[in-house]
Amino acid sequence: MSLDDNDLSPAGEAYVWGFPLVSVHRTRLMLCSRVDSGSMNHIDDLATPKDRGIVVPNNDTLYSSAWYDLRHGDLMIRVPPMDHPQRYWNVMILDGYTHVAYVCRRHHGTQGAEVRVTLDPSQPPANDDSTVVTIGTPTAWVIIRVLVESPEDLAAARRLQRRIEV
Repeated sequence: MSLDDNDLSPAGEAYVWGFPLVSVHRTRLMLCSRVDSGSMNHIDDLATPKDRGIVVPNNDTLYSSAWYDLRHGDLMIRVPPMDHPQRYWNVMILDGYTHVAYVCRRHHGTQGAEVRVTLDPSQPPANDDSTVVTIGTPTAWVIIRVLVESPEDLAAARRLQRRIEV
């Protein structure tokens, strides 16, 4: 009997199914030792080669991140209008399987955005301008990125970073 290259044993299938959940949980434990779950952790300074919490981050980008448990209710994300039209920003939402949804300038422009992250896709948007993002697990990891154009732009980027509401 030979196995097709695409066949997985039950143990292999369990690994493929469970590895993302374990990996995300391990990352959450590591990061939440620095800040409580449900609290946004803003990194105010640009990254250096020594910053390797998970991967080496961009050195021209401010980061914020938080973990949320959607069993307690939906998550609202409000991004204000940008301070200038070329400002790059994004809000990445990952579930426990590392499936990703983005709220970003490419999809939402520079006028701001309102997004409801939910486990229940049957709920309508909060208003006509809002977007609904459905994720597959109660765990939601939110990562915010704001580009810093120059050293002189750092203060403005920090202000925008703090104005994004989760």
